[in-house]
Amino acid sequence: NNKSERDNDDNRTTNNSSNKQTRRWAALKYQATSTMMISEEDVKRRRTKKRPVVKSAGKDVNNLAFQAVCGSHLTLWHRPKIQHLSHIKDIHQVTLVITAQADRERPLSIAKECKRLGLKWIQIPLEGANQALLSKKSTLKIVSKRLAQVLSMLKSGNERAFLHCAAGIHRTGICAYTLLRSSGEFPTRKEAMNGIRTMREFTFDGVKDWRIDIAENMLVPLVCSQEIRSCATGDAKEKTEKYLPPEGRTVEQPQAAEDVSAGLLVSVESS
Repeated sequence: NNKSERDNDDNRTTNNSSNKQTRRWAALKYQATSTMMISEEDVKRRRTKKRPVVKSAGKDVNNLAFQAVCGSHLTLWHRPKIQHLSHIKDIHQVTLVITAQADRERPLSIAKECKRLGLKWIQIPLEGANQALLSKKSTLKIVSKRLAQVLSMLKSGNERAFLHCAAGIHRTGICAYTLLRSSGEFPTRKEAMNGIRTMREFTFDGVKDWRIDIAENMLVPLVCSQEIRSCATGDAKEKTEKYLPPEGRTVEQPQAAEDVSAGLLVSVESS
């Protein structure tokens, strides 16, 4: 009798364990099936969903501050959403968008929208703002060439330029500082930094002194040297000459004859 009772207990235990495992597997299967169904619904919804309209996009760009430079105006910000660009154009009459980002960050989505809106667009291909990258000769060469081109566009007069990278701090700060110092209108480091502060406090606070040192000692002389080559008057030459490196210090001179790569400048006239 005792033996048969033990056998019955073992059978009940086994059945209970088996039932628990069966219920557990059923629950997991139901959960997986439900998740798959939700995912499929989400996929279908996303495929048919139109691009949402950002109602706050206009409010986001209301407080942009501009700094006068070379007869034009410049402002700084983080990377805008596509919906922001039309508001930037309508509210602030921006005519030029400057993107300081690498190709891997998909800047051409900004370029495409700029072209649709009739805005000029130029890329400064900076992958980051660490010291090793900013000190590379190849980086200095292409960045200084593009910044010289931007400066030339600002000097053409009456541009309202919008400069951004990803967060609008490190790369944006370096490029903005170089443009202000190379313009001849901000003869000291302090004045150029105050100009950045006028445009965007976050950029002023976050750019860091060592990045400004690189811009001051490497980028500004390179941009100014290209400006001197393209200057038509001695007066403009005199303005930029004072920012060249002191005697005894050499800086790699980029070739001014090289053309800007195709597709990196989209203007109103481009097809």
